[in-house]
Amino acid sequence: MRKSRPSRPRPPERWPKGWPSASALALPSAAVRTDGGNAYVYVVGSGDSVRRTPVAIGLQDAGWVEIESGLTGGERVVAGTVAGLSDGAAVRAVTPGTAVR
Repeated sequence: MRKSRPSRPRPPERWPKGWPSASALALPSAAVRTDGGNAYVYVVGSGDSVRRTPVAIGLQDAGWVEIESGLTGGERVVAGTVAGLSDGAAVRAVTPGTAVR
């Protein structure tokens, strides 16, 4: 599974005017999931185990999702396929484009 840190992306021209703001926190859309209309991400903690963390989302465009609350910006999160992932599961970081065995 790929882990990514929240970042402040460089906006394409088609993003809404004024977004992202200088203080906006954004994640790749592949990192944000929903369950019953509630958004969450899997945050990677100590020992490379994950915990499901609720987030409030804002604008979404060009493969990015604005995170309004729930994260501080220093967390590592899981992006990509998460079939079978649950709280406490162990994950392994991979670099994009690297084969996983």
